[in-house]
Amino acid sequence: QQATFDIVELPLLKITTHRSGSTATTKDEQYITFFAGLGFDSLMLQDYYNLQEYMKTHSFWRNYRQTFSSVLGYCVALVTRTLPQCLERNAHQVPVEITTTTTAAASANKNNKSSSLWIDHRRGDVARPLDDNDDDSEEERLVLYRGTTGIVAASTVPYYGGGLRLFPFASLYPNQFQLRLGRIHPMRGMLNLPGIFKGTYRDFTEDSFGCLDFILSQCSIRIMENDATNEKNKNDATTTTSSNKKNQYPVQQAGESVGACTQVDIETVPNTTARFVTLLPSRIIQG
Repeated sequence: QQATFDIVELPLLKITTHRSGSTATTKDEQYITFFAGLGFDSLMLQDYYNLQEYMKTHSFWRNYRQTFSSVLGYCVALVTRTLPQCLERNAHQVPVEITTTTTAAASANKNNKSSSLWIDHRRGDVARPLDDNDDDSEEERLVLYRGTTGIVAASTVPYYGGGLRLFPFASLYPNQFQLRLGRIHPMRGMLNLPGIFKGTYRDFTEDSFGCLDFILSQCSIRIMENDATNEKNKNDATTTTSSNKKNQYPVQQAGESVGACTQVDIETVPNTTARFVTLLPSRIIQG
């Protein structure tokens, strides 16, 4: 009798967050997870947590805190805090520099030293090598992206949650993860929501590259300074998130906010996977 279930093994990510200063409250922290990132989603999560803290410290709202500790709370945070910030000062547009190393790419796949890949949507999802360093003993820093983005997230699993297939290329390459940058306008995202939800949306424009996908084994995301945004946020007393702090931005891992960080280091955990049982039958069928 054919088995009605299967075992799947998923690689894990090690996330290291860096914060400004060197006090006990700003020390570096590490997390083991399947996905993490920053941008619009982490901004909304931080606003949700700020909303919870506000209700905790105000007696009138304290009785309603349980009610807003649900999807309703996320919706309220989105409408009253996140969206106004994004519309007024593009708070979701975070300036970043993303780098990787060629030695990290080489160690991820001994049979393919050029394992840092860019998914070229213009040519039908072709994985194109980003480096040609033949000497895997020499570490070379490779800048993948420098500029603003609405979301930058890494994952070893295709789904972000709720059936949202935000990482269609995750789990296709052993011991590596997919890094996705979303640079499209929120309105364009709303118009293409069905394709984004299914994981079929592609940006074919050569001048904008609104959606960038990479396959990596390690990368560092450094928050860069944005003078115009920092100055505007500094003069705005109603700012409620940590995105107004210099060179910091809220970060999330596995859907949980970890606060404002100056840099995030992401790498796969070597020789370690999480095993799950799926009710789908095995994909190998013997005749």
